Parts: sequence; structure tokens; C-alpha cells
Amino acid sequence: MEEAIARTEKEVADARTKLQYQLVVPDTLVAQTDAVKAEIADLEAKIQQYRQQSDVLKAQADDYYAQANQYRQQQQHHTNIANNAWITRKGRSGRWYNVQLPEIHLRN
Repeated sequence: MEEAIARTEKEVADARTKLQYQLVVPDTLVAQTDAVKAEIADLEAKIQQYRQQSDVLKAQADDYYAQANQYRQQQQHHTNIANNAWITRKGRSGRWYNVQLPEIHLRN
């Protein structure tokens, strides 16, 4: 998307450069003024469109990042709960003992 914006901005700059060179020959300027202005307006509209698309894509990326971050926090919370869990077992004497489970290590 950024490449498209840069390419379109370059086309606008080239069109403006062409217009400046055409100022040397008044007949050329008079003959093609409307065409050059239309081309510049077209390219500026493309730039605006690309910027809007870029903004939409950036908003989507931010949303996905927020969802991923929320998922990571939830996963960490569940891992913490699992690591702090206790189980009970019955000993030889018939008494119940609390035994902590081994820690769970997630691969990152």
C-alpha cells in the first residue's frame, strides 16, 4: 500500500515537472493545460484512495494485535491458575495430603 502511495506521488511530481517544462512553450501549455490538470487531479484522487485503504488496513492490524494480546493475557492467566493448582492424594495412613502439581511451561 505504501509503495502504491509513493508511486502515485512520484507520478504527480512527474506530471508537475512536465507542466513546468511546458511553460517554456506557451502553445504547448495552452493546448495541454486541461489534460495535465486532469491527470494531476486523477493522481491526487488515487493518493487519497490509497491513504484511505491504508488507514482501513492499519485499523484492522491494530484490531488483530489487540485480539492477539488479549489471547496471550488469557493464556498466561490460565497457565498461572494451572501452576498454582493443588491436588490431594491419600497417604498410607489414610490421611489426605495436598500436593502441588509440577509447573507448566509453555513454549514461546
